[in-house]
Formats: sequence, C-alpha cells, structure tokens
Amino acid sequence: MIKQFVQVGIEESTRLGNGLSKLTTPRKIAVLHYSPVSDTLVGEPLEIYPFLGTSWLGDMLDRNGADLAVHGHAHKGSPEGRTSRNIPVYNVSRFVQSRIGPRAYFLFET
Repeated sequence: MIKQFVQVGIEESTRLGNGLSKLTTPRKIAVLHYSPVSDTLVGEPLEIYPFLGTSWLGDMLDRNGADLAVHGHAHKGSPEGRTSRNIPVYNVSRFVQSRIGPRAYFLFET
C-alpha cells in the first residue's frame, strides 16, 4: 500500500509537469489541492505532512517554470512558502486565510 501511495504522488507530479510544459501563456499559475512545499504545512502535525503534499510537485513547478502556485488542504498550515527555485507558493485554504484577515479572496498583483 505504501508503494501505491508513493506512486500516486509521482503520477500527480508528472501530470502537473506535463501540463505546465505545454503552456505557452505569459504566466503559469498552478492551482493545486496538495502542497508542493513544506513551508506551507508549518502548523500541521509533522506526522501528517506526507498526506498534505509532496516535494515532487515543487520539483515540477521548478522544472517547468511556474510563476506561482496556490493550494488548499493544509487547513492549519502557513500562508506562504517558496520552492527551491524561489517560486512563491500560497496556502489559500479558507481556514488559513481567515487567520490572516476577513477577506474571502486572495489578490495577486504582477
């Protein structure tokens, strides 16, 4: 079962990488369910990190040139993080956002 769990993470990451590599848009934004970096998981119990995301997603963001990524799922996590190549990652879970302020939206400016 652990091998299947790992394989799902690899497959999801591969699909993300394939999708990003095909984009020819001026900006590439990844909308994810799971976190691509551990930075946005801080606040969650360490033992559930593997169920909240995978660094393979972050690797695909870095390899395929995303401009930023957003994700939810880590309800007790932190609002911001960065991949190893400095791509911004935002945890936009409503629970995380409600700790920051009363807004019901997240605004990105370029």
